Amino acid sequence: MEYIILLAAIVGTFIVLMGLSSLQLRKLRSTHRRRLQPLLWITSARQLASRPLAPRPQVARPLANTRPLAKRPSNARSSHHQPADGRKRDRRALNPSISAPQSLEQKLASGRYHALQKQIEVLAARGWPKDEASWNSSFILHPTALDTASHPHQILEILIYHARQSTPGFEVSQCVLPSTLESVLVSHRLGAQALLSRALCQQILQNSGLNQQDVTLNERDTDICLFVCGFGRVFLKGYQKLPLQMQQRLGPRLGYLSDVEYIFVHQYIMQLRKTYQSQLLGRLQGRHQQHPNRLEPYRISSYFAKFTNAPFAGALILAL
Repeated sequence: MEYIILLAAIVGTFIVLMGLSSLQLRKLRSTHRRRLQPLLWITSARQLASRPLAPRPQVARPLANTRPLAKRPSNARSSHHQPADGRKRDRRALNPSISAPQSLEQKLASGRYHALQKQIEVLAARGWPKDEASWNSSFILHPTALDTASHPHQILEILIYHARQSTPGFEVSQCVLPSTLESVLVSHRLGAQALLSRALCQQILQNSGLNQQDVTLNERDTDICLFVCGFGRVFLKGYQKLPLQMQQRLGPRLGYLSDVEYIFVHQYIMQLRKTYQSQLLGRLQGRHQQHPNRLEPYRISSYFAKFTNAPFAGALILAL
């Protein structure tokens, strides 16, 4: 009997100890979970859906040291919006990428167009006349001079005649016309005139022995030859008007220089013409001083008037 009572006491004590240890373990787990809850809180989709999604109430806080802001116009770039002092905005100051156009002297000093300058000088020295007797004052061929021509052959005859007058140093001969040029002349007259002038310049360079082995350099020489012969204005009126797919059907594409390079070629050639005119006038005056009885002074002044060729100011930029 005593053994039974002792065994019951031992079992009871064990049960009490197990209960206490289980309770202590639950407390430890609860404490550990509360500590880790702000760091690792994983919820299931069902628990997340059961939570209220009401936003937190926002408390209005006054701003310290605030001042009323000026209302900005709806269109800040509008022409009616001007600064308070009445001065107009400078677009170049607002946009540094917009720069003033460079003069010819600035372009030459930059060295960017050095190779183009050398190509111009070579072609001009070969094509332009060396004496004052063959100097042509009507250097620039105006597009209106081709308005009376109704057939590509007539346009080509006018171009050939002008090239022989302005560049007697070149070998100017007939040119083979593209077979589809007549239809182009009806739909794109300016483009057809540009094609004809460029085809003639290609033939001129070939006949004069000025072709280069490099295809790109040869095509760039052809573009320069257009201005050396005085066809620059005719070409610029049409080279951007003709669709690219039509250019490819007729042969090489029209125009191998950029618009900026075309402007430089025109400016430099016009300055080079003035240099040539001054040299020819100096030779004429020198001969008059050596032989005053052979050449009257009024003939010098009248011959100098032949040199004057009013350049089309800004015509190249307008054509572009």
